[in-house]
Amino acid sequence: MLQIPSGLITQLKLEIYEKAKLPAQIKLLIGDEYLKGTILDGFIEDNNNFDHITREIENTIVPNICNIFEAKLIETKKILNT
Repeated sequence: MLQIPSGLITQLKLEIYEKAKLPAQIKLLIGDEYLKGTILDGFIEDNNNFDHITREIENTIVPNICNIFEAKLIETKKILNT
């Protein structure tokens, strides 16, 4: 298991790509100035429940991840996945 010291990652960015030509996708990125990377990157296959799934991710999963890293969510983008 990978161990990351608390306080190393301080800022996170959430990107939600809505389905268009490409499948719906979600990314949770490290937003620190000198530290870049991806915490979560995946596709949302169930397009019928897209709104419910993204709300669940935004309201429950992302805040839990922020608590684990002791980080703040500094930006949320909703983008059409063309």
